[in-house]
Amino acid sequence: AFRYDQDYHRLAALNNLKPPYALRIGQAIQLKSSPVENFAENIVKALPRPPQLPSTTNRSRWYWPIHGRIMTTFSPKNGKKGIDIAGKKGSKIRASADGMVAYAGDGLPGYGHLIILKHDSEYLTAYGNNQKNLVHRGQFVKQGQIIAEMGVGNRHFWGMHFEMRRRGEPVNPLNYLEKKT
Repeated sequence: AFRYDQDYHRLAALNNLKPPYALRIGQAIQLKSSPVENFAENIVKALPRPPQLPSTTNRSRWYWPIHGRIMTTFSPKNGKKGIDIAGKKGSKIRASADGMVAYAGDGLPGYGHLIILKHDSEYLTAYGNNQKNLVHRGQFVKQGQIIAEMGVGNRHFWGMHFEMRRRGEPVNPLNYLEKKT
């Protein structure tokens, strides 16, 4: 669902999948009523609902995963579904909000070592180009918890890629993240 900008609820319904929405390696699923290539071993498997999480509708609820200069801005029409933030080698990446680790691996091309956090039934955040992931799938994390170590962003600077999704659709993280002070 994340890879194809889909809401996992809609995708599950389209494919008659029932909770916990687990997929088998090599299983074909459909997007928009058309067959999709077989998924690789590390593609995201939906998890049951995380424990009761606070509402994510409050803008100030979302913390910056790292503090640094924004290198690439949100521009989905140009293939930029998130922002790239520069940092320093060894910087720690923190969870933007409480959530469940829905994915931690390197199976989605273009994202390097990636972590996807499921915050509630509406929101996901993604933390890409990590040097090292420090959490595992199924783990509950708290806002501000260190989840990864800084990697090389966009192949030429130390940094990370950060995305937010609302019901599967990419949204501009700058409209949600707490204002920098």
